[in-house]
Amino acid sequence: MYQAVNTFGPRWEKKIEIPKECKPGPDFSAEDCVINSEPVIVTYKNPLNKDSLDAFLSELRKTGYSQEATELESAVKLQ
Repeated sequence: MYQAVNTFGPRWEKKIEIPKECKPGPDFSAEDCVINSEPVIVTYKNPLNKDSLDAFLSELRKTGYSQEATELESAVKLQ
């Protein structure tokens, strides 16, 4: 279960948008420079495709779950 979530589960990134008024250069403005301290959370998932599934099944087999990998391989139909 851990390996499946680790391989195909969501990922999170924290990004802080810095306005152009706060970046060094000719547009810098001390009066207008306000940075929101709350980061923007970006979420994405790894795609489920033949390569990612094959890598996951290979990892399962290496860790002693060959039967489960074979069952999963026959149950999952990729388009």
